[in-house]
Amino acid sequence: MSSAQPKGPVKTILDDREKKIDYDLQKVDFDWVEKTEDRKELGKAIEALREDGGFPDLLRACEHRLAVLDPAFKRKLDSMKPVSYEAKREIDNEINSFFEDMNKVDRRLINGRGDNVFEGQENKQGRSNKSIEEFERQKQAENERLKGNECMKAKEFTDAIKCYGRAIELHPEDAATYSNRALAYLKTKEYARALEDADSAIKMKPDYIKAYHRRGKAYASLNKLELAIRDFQFILEKEPNNKDAMQEVKNARKKLEDKLVPT
Repeated sequence: MSSAQPKGPVKTILDDREKKIDYDLQKVDFDWVEKTEDRKELGKAIEALREDGGFPDLLRACEHRLAVLDPAFKRKLDSMKPVSYEAKREIDNEINSFFEDMNKVDRRLINGRGDNVFEGQENKQGRSNKSIEEFERQKQAENERLKGNECMKAKEFTDAIKCYGRAIELHPEDAATYSNRALAYLKTKEYARALEDADSAIKMKPDYIKAYHRRGKAYASLNKLELAIRDFQFILEKEPNNKDAMQEVKNARKKLEDKLVPT
């Protein structure tokens, strides 16, 4: 006896799920996302990426692109995102700054100095323009960093290095980008460059565990075993159960012993 086929709303739900699973994600990359104007295709891509769950950076890029093309989607997306502490603080600072400026205006008017009310407004506008330019540069840098992350997932390490390099040129104060490029350099066996990037990340963020791990790997590959052990031991002080760091310490100590003991 054959089993009954689902009908009505149940069949519709199953059909929709099958459509999501069957969507071809191979064509969805950052270049396509930047260039496409097809809101319907972007919507399908977002559904498929959410279903897949394996490409969070690409999903965010698709959502951002559709938000640009579709104001209704942007409102829906914004309503789903909690306001971060940093964003709240920035808004509060802007409000406080506004009221401070208004108080200064009031005091000048009271003191009979109304002719100076708009003093310094051109300088403030200049600072505002610079802030906008800096925001755009950081936005472009983040896009390049995300491209680099996708290249790393695809094991396209040389392309990842190029993407991270462009991100650093646009926003050289991001420790994560230096750390990511350090990992890419480790993959291409450019250990001196990996060491330099990991060191830069640690200077910006002194407790950056990933950067210490990557610097330790670079030291070990350059046969600077004492320095490698020092970095891995720093990780273990912060994370005593870090198995990767434990293994790296063992490996470095064994190499050091083999180096010191004459054959």
